Amino acid sequence: MDCRANFLAYLAVFLHLVSDYCFVPVQCVDAPFIHIPGNGVISGTYLKMFRTQNIKAYLGIRYAHARRFQPPDIELTPWKGIFNATVFQPDCWQNSKP
Repeated sequence: MDCRANFLAYLAVFLHLVSDYCFVPVQCVDAPFIHIPGNGVISGTYLKMFRTQNIKAYLGIRYAHARRFQPPDIELTPWKGIFNATVFQPDCWQNSKP
């Protein structure tokens, strides 16, 4: 093999090894349930990112009612059953001007 073919072979092996190390997929594992007094039970998830410890994540938890063209109402009504906080909920529309 000539020099160029050797270089391309080594480059292919190197890129394969680097891609396995750098691009680690995010893995999700079910998290324990937590109880929020006065509201209910929330089910979250663990996020494992970049070969570090698992991170507890509770996603998409409402902090107020999104009332149209009015200030938010922070008095939330308790939910029934278990609130699924393993995925993000739809965003609340906001004005771009303060």
